[in-house]
Amino acid sequence: MYRTTMIVLLLCLPGVALAKPEKAAVQMDRQTPVAEQVRQVVIERVLPAFGADSGSLAVLNEAGDTLELVWSSGYRAEVMPEYARFSIDRPLPHSDAARTRIPVFLESQEAINEAYPGVVDTNRLQALVSLPLVASGRCLGVLGASYRAIRTFDREE
Repeated sequence: MYRTTMIVLLLCLPGVALAKPEKAAVQMDRQTPVAEQVRQVVIERVLPAFGADSGSLAVLNEAGDTLELVWSSGYRAEVMPEYARFSIDRPLPHSDAARTRIPVFLESQEAINEAYPGVVDTNRLQALVSLPLVASGRCLGVLGASYRAIRTFDREE
């Protein structure tokens, strides 16, 4: 139920379900692992709807204090182990989004580095967004979308 809720949340993001109107429904298949179904929704619908170059999905553990990266695409392999599991108290965009339940939008590499000095040495991104996935007042995880070019986010996003 927990992961199914996450799929529904992902599909409810603005522009996602309508990105491919001919595929408006998602088939929930009991034979396919739920993590694979979540990955499929993110790859096929969420990242294209956001126009992102890369993305990630982190799930908050039951205790609500640690995020675990369950999917990522488009990031350099050498930096990924550092982000496999991390505390929501760690100064990172996903952590802030999970802890505060408020989306993080950063429109330039300078803004990212200023907000999160701990990533300066490895950051190659020009813009990012970290969206908390909240259901019934509880954060289930965080969806990230990243850009290799400076990106301005408008109010509708």
